[in-house]
Amino acid sequence: MKITLTVFVIAAASLYFFLYGLPELKDNSFKTVVLESGSLAVADHEELCVIRSETLYLADVDGKLNYINADGTKVRRGVNLLNTEVMTPPEGASMGDAEAFQTILARAGDAAVTNPGNIAPVSALVSYYGDGYEHILTPEVIDTLKKTDVQNIDADPVSLAREYAHAGDPVYKLTDNNLWYMVFWIPENSGSRVNYDEGKMVRVDTGNEVIDAKISSITVDGTDFKVVLTSDMYYKYMTRFRKFEADVLFSERRGIVIEGIWISSHDQKPGLYVKQRDGSFRWVPIRIVATSGTRYLIASNIFYDANGEAVQTVKYYDEVLINPSEMEPGNNQPGASVTDTGITETTSGEGINS
Repeated sequence: MKITLTVFVIAAASLYFFLYGLPELKDNSFKTVVLESGSLAVADHEELCVIRSETLYLADVDGKLNYINADGTKVRRGVNLLNTEVMTPPEGASMGDAEAFQTILARAGDAAVTNPGNIAPVSALVSYYGDGYEHILTPEVIDTLKKTDVQNIDADPVSLAREYAHAGDPVYKLTDNNLWYMVFWIPENSGSRVNYDEGKMVRVDTGNEVIDAKISSITVDGTDFKVVLTSDMYYKYMTRFRKFEADVLFSERRGIVIEGIWISSHDQKPGLYVKQRDGSFRWVPIRIVATSGTRYLIASNIFYDANGEAVQTVKYYDEVLINPSEMEPGNNQPGASVTDTGITETTSGEGINS
């Protein structure tokens, strides 16, 4: 009797697990995430070309060099920049990269000048790096500057500091830091074009420093837009590098932030699969407010469609499916629907300080 009862209990438990436990395991097999508040920095990663007002100076005599100021120092007009002990450089002396100096001189031409006495003629930043473009890439040419003008330039900075120099060799430069420029190009059909407005403040994140800048102009250059930023902010390496990669930050906004791979498209509209109380998933439409790379800021609770109709959407703490292809095998390419639907991701406000 006891054996029969035990077998019955085990059979009943097994049947219960089969009928009710298995669906729960199936639901749990789907990877989900809870929607919470986050922040999204709206940014473009770009290669920027630096335009400065600067003068390259040459040694006026052969001699031993004694630099007075550190590289990047702001010096006042009338300050001594360099002492030179007139002498013939000894054999084997530290003379710098002679070949690189010749390349710089060939680019600079007559624009590179001597400064007898080496007294600063203006207040500026003193730098011991040069590239020969000091009088080629200037603020005066920004309006006519083309992408092809800067695309292939060899802009690696050459160190000018060394122990000895020959007359006529480059030894330092002075850079006006009251206003300097950063120029870059974005494709004409870029969705991020909506983020660029003349007069808008942005931040340029180099990875080491963040530079405050203003969008000075946006003009058409072939199939691209040329974007010119201006800044009066001191940046440690502004006199050294001609080109650098950085994130141009337009704004930082808070709200529900999701990954593009979570998005699924229905009838050319983006949405998320939201888990219901019974364990099933229901597709819910979303509105993209801003984008940065593969991350998206979306509206919560309600948004209004193109016809002005209120649409119920996701809420904070909804649990959503990470991989929508699990719900629609063969019919969905996770993350691709955002671009496939032709949605324009927009931001609002006056820029980084909004």
